[in-house]
Amino acid sequence: MSSSNILAKLVVNDAKLMRKIFKAASALVDEVPVKISEEGFSIRALDLAEVSMIDMNVSKDAFETFEFDKPIKANIRLSDVLNLLKFESKLEKLEMTFREDKVTFRVTNEFTRIFTIPIFFSEDKDLPLPKVSLGNSFETKVSTIKHLLESGKHVSDYISISVEGNKVILSAKGEISEYQVVLTVEEGNLINPVLKEGSKASYDLKRLSSIVSSLVFNDNVVVEFDTDLPLKMIQKIEDVPNSTVVFFIAPRMEKA
Repeated sequence: MSSSNILAKLVVNDAKLMRKIFKAASALVDEVPVKISEEGFSIRALDLAEVSMIDMNVSKDAFETFEFDKPIKANIRLSDVLNLLKFESKLEKLEMTFREDKVTFRVTNEFTRIFTIPIFFSEDKDLPLPKVSLGNSFETKVSTIKHLLESGKHVSDYISISVEGNKVILSAKGEISEYQVVLTVEEGNLINPVLKEGSKASYDLKRLSSIVSSLVFNDNVVVEFDTDLPLKMIQKIEDVPNSTVVFFIAPRMEKA
């Protein structure tokens, strides 16, 4: 890099993609460590309640320019970015320049917008991912899960996922009411299922809704779960090879 204290410089031709990336992370936390390394651009963060986690990896292929002297991890306040990085069209180019105490965003299209926000660097090790083996996996449309969450919020404050034969049942159950969505291969809403009969787990509806609202990189999502274990949601970032966003959410344990 040049002698002007530039630690890293990233340029992407789709400014809207970067807003989606920062917006997805903001579903859990307001401040995240952004890592720039040979593997690409990544974010891994745990919410304050230590109930949910995001693990996002964006390959260098997403960027027109991806330059750095050595790997860095910079903590960024997402509300600062999202308040200023607005109304981007797909044609807008975004340049991010990281220096010792700040990052400068330069958005160009019909005119140029420049804003700078403070950052600080961390030497902390990466958070470990949950070490769990999940016996169930399937793919479905994000819109299907959104439908359950939107309707289910009127019934309960949590949702359950269960396996019954070759079906996956998504349900919200209250004291007197219940709402279900049934996923089957025959109806085309249960894709590539690997299922373990009798599996069941429940998750906080509000937290899950926040996560699902951030699954905007593709129409589908891969869901993995097992009885009383964390839920894992994986979404590929469309048109960017080897790039994914992964969310984990801890199960809601039934009261004794």
